[in-house]
This record gives sequence, C-alpha cells and structure tokens, in this order.
Amino acid sequence: MAASLVDFFIVFVMLLAMTLKFGIRPGLHALMLPVFLLLAVATALGVGLWLSALNALHRDVRYVTPFLRVEESTTGCRCSLALSAVSSFGRRFVKGWFKDTLRPFLQEFSPRSRLVIHNDGDLFSSTLFTLATLDPILRRGSILIFDEFANSLHEWRAFQDYTSAFGRTCKVLGAAGEYYTQVAMEIE
Repeated sequence: MAASLVDFFIVFVMLLAMTLKFGIRPGLHALMLPVFLLLAVATALGVGLWLSALNALHRDVRYVTPFLRVEESTTGCRCSLALSAVSSFGRRFVKGWFKDTLRPFLQEFSPRSRLVIHNDGDLFSSTLFTLATLDPILRRGSILIFDEFANSLHEWRAFQDYTSAFGRTCKVLGAAGEYYTQVAMEIE
C-alpha cells in the first residue's frame, strides 16, 4: 500500500505541474482531495487489518481471500463479485466448483490461439483435476500460471504428478514472491 501511495503522489505532482503549465486552476472542490485520499487509505487499512485478524484466528481464511479479486479464469471460480465489470470485457465467470464446471465449460470452448491458464486451485486435488482435465487442449506454447506454487503439498506437488503422468515438460518463464510463490511456465 505504501508503494501505491508513493506512485500516487509522484503522478499527482506531475498532474499539478501539467495543470499549472496549461493554465488550469483547480477550484475549491480540489480541497476535498485529501479527505477522499484519507478515506480510501482508511478503508483499505481497515479491510486489510480485518482480514489479517481473521487469518490469525482461522488458518483457512487465506484460501478464501484470493477469490475476492477479479480475474479472467477458464476454470471457474467460487465468487460472484463484479460480474458486470468482467462481462463488459467479453469474459464471464462460471460460478461453481472446478469438478462441477470445468468439463461443461470445455464442451463449448474451442481455443483459437495460445492458451494462458491462471490456475488458482490452491489445493492439490483441485490443481491436479484442472491440469488433467485441461490436458487435451494444452499445446506446445501454452502458458500455465500458478499463484501458490511454493507449497510443496499442493500446487507444486499436483504439477509434478501431472507432468510425470502425462509426460509433459515445461520451462519456467518467470517467478515472483517469497520462495517463488507465483510461477509462470510454458509447455514445451
């Protein structure tokens, strides 16, 4: 959050410089900007503290919070947030569990180009099910992205079992996060 605030202030100073250069003078309503900025920071801080407190009490909360963000997914999700925003970009959520929604989705899906699949399965069983079910449409050059790859009992183990069972090889395109939590791989 601090990095985002620094970015905001740098861009804001540039905006002020440009408005003054072009002779645009801010009105009295611009005085409300700090109030709204503090309101946004307080809201983000409040939600973050609330979720971290829940995570301290209940270990499984960390598996629920990734579903609060909006992402394109070919495997479905367990949330219904911001459906109108996503559908306006020509994407749709398939609401439900992987085991219930992936096969019906694939019956009507035909890939037109290289696939980029963000697997947000988190757990061993859902990740392995997704990879095995998607295997017929995965081609050389398809990209797999994992967001909890550092846990050797779940996504990493499912990926290892999948590649050995289906004879797949992959090269790592990039990794980020502590202990390379987020990983992108290309199927060879």
